[in-house]
Amino acid sequence: MTVIEQLQDADKMLAANGYQSWCYVRLAISEAIKALSKPPVISTIGDMLYFIESIRATDKYISEIYLHGGCYQFHILLKKFAPESEPRITKKKDHIVTLFKGKYFDIRGIVDGQFYTPTTEDIDAASSWSFADNMALQIGECPACGEPICY
Repeated sequence: MTVIEQLQDADKMLAANGYQSWCYVRLAISEAIKALSKPPVISTIGDMLYFIESIRATDKYISEIYLHGGCYQFHILLKKFAPESEPRITKKKDHIVTLFKGKYFDIRGIVDGQFYTPTTEDIDAASSWSFADNMALQIGECPACGEPICY
């Protein structure tokens, strides 16, 4: 029995016992819970650009992370909010972008270039790319000599 059928049965029982019908209230609550459990869907290029800009605004290093090892993970994130998105890869097979509504996106927003449909092997390789494993962040400079301090 579905949740809606259960609510309808409960409403009938309440009505039979002289209580005011709460079926529609319960149904509205149930539908609201279902809607809240799903992420909002990006449906326009403007929505996509707003979402990407919102992510970029979270930290000054976020673009570095998603441009140097995290690009495939960024595509996966975008796909959760824009399910019709598809991955594309550069000819050199060193960067993944997201195809959405005929435009290519990465953490910078809309990007231009020649991109191709990745093979299964390309996706397997891109899945293992990691900023944390391959890059360092400059966290400051030595006050004595000016050399970068990296993490």
